[in-house]
Formats: sequence, C-alpha cells, structure tokens
Amino acid sequence: MGRVNSQLGLMIVIAAVVVAVALVVFSIVRIDADGGGRGASAGGAAGIDGLDADARAKRDAAHEAAAELIAKGNLRGAQVILTRLLEMYPDDAKSHQMIAQVMMGRTEPDYGAAYAHLTRSLALDPDQSAAEFAAGMAAHAGMDQPTVAVEHFQRAAALDPDDVQYALYYGQVLIAVERPQEAEAELRRALRLDATLGDAHAMLAELAGRRGSFDEALAAIGLALQHAPSDKEVSFTVLKASLLRRAGQAGDGLSVLAGLGSMERTRHDVVAEQVRCLEAMGDWHAAGEAWLVRLAVDPTDYTATIEAGLHFVRLGNRYRARDCLLMAERLRPERARTRELAEAVTGMAEPEETD
Repeated sequence: MGRVNSQLGLMIVIAAVVVAVALVVFSIVRIDADGGGRGASAGGAAGIDGLDADARAKRDAAHEAAAELIAKGNLRGAQVILTRLLEMYPDDAKSHQMIAQVMMGRTEPDYGAAYAHLTRSLALDPDQSAAEFAAGMAAHAGMDQPTVAVEHFQRAAALDPDDVQYALYYGQVLIAVERPQEAEAELRRALRLDATLGDAHAMLAELAGRRGSFDEALAAIGLALQHAPSDKEVSFTVLKASLLRRAGQAGDGLSVLAGLGSMERTRHDVVAEQVRCLEAMGDWHAAGEAWLVRLAVDPTDYTATIEAGLHFVRLGNRYRARDCLLMAERLRPERARTRELAEAVTGMAEPEETD
C-alpha cells in the first residue's frame, strides 16, 4: 500500500510539473496573441527591446519559470519554455544563454549546440561574464578547443575580476595552451581572492615542478593538501608523490602513496604513480606486481592492461605480457596499438623451461 501511495504521489508531482510548464507556454503564446509579442501594443510604450511592459513581464516570468525548472533538474520542461521563447524572440540573449545551460546539463551534453547559442547570446549582449565563462567551458571541456576557451575565460575574468572561478579556470586553460607565466600570474590572482583555493595551489605546484623548482613545488602542494576538498585529496597526494619522484626522492613518493586508504591505493592514477616510483628505484618486479593488483581490482581498465603489457615486455616476461595484451584485445579489439603490441610479444624469444 505504501508503495502504491508513493507511486501515486510521484505521478501527481509529475502531472503538476507538466501542468506548470503548459501554463507558462500558454502564457507565452498569449503574449503573441494579445498583440504585444513583437512590438508595442496600443496600451503602452515599447521598451528598448521592442516589447511593451506587459509582454516584457510575461517574458521575464517565463525566464523565471525556466530557471526554476533548471534548478529542480527538470531540463526537459525548461527546454520547452526556452524553445518557445526563441521561436518568438530569436534575438533574446537571455533565452540563448539559458538554453545553452540546459544543453550542457544533460546526461549527454550537446556542447556544440550550446556553444552556438552562447556565441549568439554574446553577439546580442557582449557584457555577460557568465555567458563568456560558459562558452569557455563548452569550448575547453566539451569541444577540446583550449585556444578558443582562452579568449572566453579572459573576457569573463575581465568583465568580473572579483570572481575567483573565472580566474581559476582562466589560469587552468593557460596551462593547457602552454602559456605558463601568464597562467601563474592568473592563479596567484585567484589566490589573492581566495587563499584556500586548493586547485590553484596544486596547479602552481605543477608549474613549479615543470621548471625544476621542487622546494617551491612541494610547498605549494602542501598548501593544496591543506585546503583540499574531499574529492581532490587523492589526486593532490598523487601529484605530491610525482613531485618527490621528479626531485629524486622516489622512495618518499612511495611513502606518501602508502599513506592513502586501501581502496584509494588501487585507483588507476595512484597505481600508475606507484609504478613510476618503483621503476625509478629500479624495482621492476614490484612495479609489475602493482599493475597486476590494479587489474585484479578492475579487469576492465584498458589503459592498465596496455601499460602492464608494456611493462612486462620491457622485463622480457613473455607470458605475463601476453596475458595482459590478450586482456586488452578482448576489451578493445578495434585498437591497432593492441595488435602491434601483441605482435611484439609474439616475436620475443620463448623463455627457457625450468623444472
């Protein structure tokens, strides 16, 4: 009975949302039907956007309704409202920006379409820091175009210099396009806005490590770990181990990784750094065993199967290399690299049999 009531309650909520969306769409349609949709009506002067006060109020109410649906996770309902608004007002900058937000928030985001809406919104209203930032995110994270993203993040940071996220992402994308000095300056500006920004400290640590300033790098990663959000603590620890290894202290790097929890130590990024530290110390056997532990935890980790196979190829351990590469071939049979590695193993000499 409780389950039936629960299902009935869910159906009522869904029905209420559908009705709410329908009412908003009906209200939008009434704007056009009442003669106020595309210009001034006889009853009032047109504003700068060509709408009379009543039409503008209804459009703004539609924006608010769409925003509320987005906040509740009802992206489909928000898209219905925004699509109708754009049919009526193709030059409505806010609707373009909001529908881009919907497209980027889907389970399967459409970054290309979102970027097109954002650039249209910015062409209509250039002084939108949030739209510039969203366009940068779409270009960088979604479309893998960091050089395009740089321009958007730069404009967002210029429009709102006190927004720490704009400064942080601008610094991050500057690293991606290999402009380290500018990246460092922007990240330090972000830290002047918020000294507890762990990501900024971590990126400064990596930049210092790349130029060989390991004392500075280790100090920065220490601050990053001090201010690390829970979801970044492990990745910052891996970076610390990497910096220690590159500084010639691979053993200390292993000790840092050993301080992680048992589950965290089986993560791919942790195992990969553990292997690099062991290889730097010349312990190739232990490095191979580390890869096998990783594959025992997650046999679907294709990258781990390839890296483990390469490791055993270098060791001359034909059997284990073959086992790893056969596993990789089963996971991704279409990959040419897997076949090339398998051929390399086939060409190796058979090990001598022992009693």
